[in-house]
Formats: sequence, structure tokens, C-alpha cells
Amino acid sequence: MARLAAETERIEDRFLSELSRMGEPSTNGASSDLATLRSQALQSFAAQGFPRPRAEAWKYTNLRSVLRRPIASVTPSLAAPVAASIDDLDAHLLVVVNGRFSAELSQIGPLPGGVVLGSLAGASRSHEALVLGHLGRHAGLDDLPFVALNTAALEDGAFVYVPPSVSLDRPVHVVHVATASFFQPRTLVVADAGARLSVVSTGDARARHAAFGNAVTEVSVGRRAQVDLFQVQTDGATVSTVSAIHVRQDAGSRFGTHTFTFGGEVVRNNLTIAADAQHCETQLNGLFLARGKSHVDNHTVMDHTMPDCLSSELYKGILDEKATGVFNGKVHVRQDAQRINAYQTSKAIVLSTKARMYAKPELEIYADDVKCSHGATTGQLDKDALFYLRARGLRQQQARALLLESFAGEVIEPVSLPAVRRHLERLVASWLAIA
Repeated sequence: MARLAAETERIEDRFLSELSRMGEPSTNGASSDLATLRSQALQSFAAQGFPRPRAEAWKYTNLRSVLRRPIASVTPSLAAPVAASIDDLDAHLLVVVNGRFSAELSQIGPLPGGVVLGSLAGASRSHEALVLGHLGRHAGLDDLPFVALNTAALEDGAFVYVPPSVSLDRPVHVVHVATASFFQPRTLVVADAGARLSVVSTGDARARHAAFGNAVTEVSVGRRAQVDLFQVQTDGATVSTVSAIHVRQDAGSRFGTHTFTFGGEVVRNNLTIAADAQHCETQLNGLFLARGKSHVDNHTVMDHTMPDCLSSELYKGILDEKATGVFNGKVHVRQDAQRINAYQTSKAIVLSTKARMYAKPELEIYADDVKCSHGATTGQLDKDALFYLRARGLRQQQARALLLESFAGEVIEPVSLPAVRRHLERLVASWLAIA
């Protein structure tokens, strides 16, 4: 045990040394509150350390082999232009390179009055009270050591603000480009009362060797506001990512999150949603496709703190070769949260005898007037359905692909942006073509 503790400490010390080598993040005129937040985050990370292998929430996902690798946040210059990466998506494009907003690569265009899109660092100066009223408030430093690590180095990122009663007709597309082997993207989204918007987040990792990303997104959904967040992960087999999305909903708000994972060496998606007022509606959807030795872990917490709210959760996965999938979803209904309707489902198909799926749906209920259910299934393709399609003239590969596309389609169909939906259908078809 002593040897294991010392080894883990050395891993943490390497990251602390990297933060020290980077020096103090530039304040660029920002208030002392931001510097205080970063200092608190550094202390929190040093005290917490990375999750231990025996931690219950990390029992299926061991990041130690990834964290042991050499890290460098030195940022090579961007050698190629950034493409929007989603065909026909008419959006306000925000490009963040190695955690820093790039005005040159972004294409924001005209905006309705009061809307702010751009640099998080810039907004912390021009809209200081607004930014500091939310930054670090929803993703607590003690919730996850990776959040503290990200915040300790926080200097810039993407900022999205939509003022009261304003509907943003075009979605916001945030592209996180990474050329370093260690990168920490940060995004803050604030929708004021009655606002409506959609945010699409994609990644473009260009490191020549193995890379590790630690991303944090905070979302505040105001009274009667509506926010949809689409996260599309297509990193290569040498890129590992820990993603933390923390959301707070106000009264009568609607929030939908849709996470699609098509690659990555080790991917851990942490999603925490606090329905902090009455009459909130929340939709949580996820789809992951993994092959080779890829490991994808979706860890969700739906926290109902007030009565008369609705949440619906559906995660699906397709696993091939030696891939591993994990779903750990928790619905927490607190004592005052009466009349809650909460539904949670996890489904997975394994295409190989060497693929593995671990599912752990959880309900923690302290109220007595609720309707809550959860379930998890893992299996292979239905042989009877395959036989039925083969009997009608389809080849084995065609029948197999048709069933898998139908399985994935249940998660893709609710995507409200046609260009994003078509993009996801192409990604699924491409993945199945070589499955």
C-alpha cells in the first residue's frame, strides 16, 4: 500500500510541476477573485490527488497508465487551418486552441443585442460580475480532482452568454483544437431567463504522440430558459480525455445533453446536473461506439433537489474487438423533491466475445411521492432478427449494419439540428462499414 501511495503521489507531483513550470496564468487585468479561484483550485488538487484505483466511482476506469506518460502543455504552432468539421452546419464558430480562444480562426458573425460569444478571458474583464458569478460555481473544486486541475491553470476558454428572452437562432459551434500532449479546455455557457440556444462541441486533437485532455464545461440554465448541448467526440486511438460537464437549472427550465463518442483511447465523461428549482425538464442521451482496446466510461449524476421535475436518460453503446464500455448513472431524489418523474436506461450490444460492458444504474430516493425507474441490458445482436433480414435477401453484413443503425438511431433521432444529425448518421455508418 505504501508503494502504491508513493507511486500515485509521484504522478500528481508531475502535474503540479507542470503547472509550476507554466508559471502563474496571466491575469490580463482580471480581478483578484479569479486569481483566488485558481489558487484555491491548486490547493484542492494537491490535497485530493487523482482518484485512487479502489475508489468506487472509478472502479472500472484506471487512468494511471495514461497519467504516467510524459506531459507537456507547450503549444506548437497550428500548422493547418481549422475546419468547422460538420458539413452544412450554419453556426457561430468559436475556435479554442490549446485552451486559448482564437479570434483569427473563429467566425462569429452578427449577433442579437446583448449576446456575448468569444473569449472567456476577455469576458472576465468586460463582464466581470457575470463571469465570476458562474465560473467555478457549478463545477465545484471538491467534486472532482480533474475539475480542480483544470481550474488551477485556467487562463482562457470559450464563453457563451444569451441575455433574458433572447433566442439564438443559429447554434454555437465550439471547436477545441489541441496540438499539445496535455491540454485543458474550458467552456462557460450562461442562458439567462427565457433564453434559448444550442451549443455543439467538437474536438480536433493534433498531437503527434499520445495526448491527454482534461475538459470542463459549466452551464447555467435560467428560469424558463432552454439549452441543448451536443458533444461529439471523435479523437483517435492515442488520445485520452476526461470531460466534466456541470449544469445548474433554474425554475421551469429545459436542458438536453447529447454525448456521442466515436473514438479515444480512454474516455471518461462525467455529467452532473442539478435541477435546483421546480418544474425543470432534463434529457440525457448518450451513444458510444468503441473497438480495438478503446475504453469509454459515462458517469452521470442527475440530482433532483426540488419537486415537480422530470428527467429522462438513455445511453447506448456498441462494443467490438477488445473494447470496454462503462455506464454508471445515478438519480438522486432529495427529501423535498416530491412528484419527481425520473427514468434511466442503459443498453449495449457486444459484437465480440472479448468486448466488455459494465453497467451500474442507481436510484437514491429520499422522497415518497415519485415515479422513478432504471434498467440496464447488455447482449448480442438478435439472431432471429438477423435471420429474418437474411431471409429477405440481405447479406450478413447488410443485415448486421441495418440492425445496429436502428439501435443507434434511437439516440440520434432526438438531435434537433439536422446538420448534426446527418453528421452523426455518417459517423455511425462509417464505423459500421469496418465493423
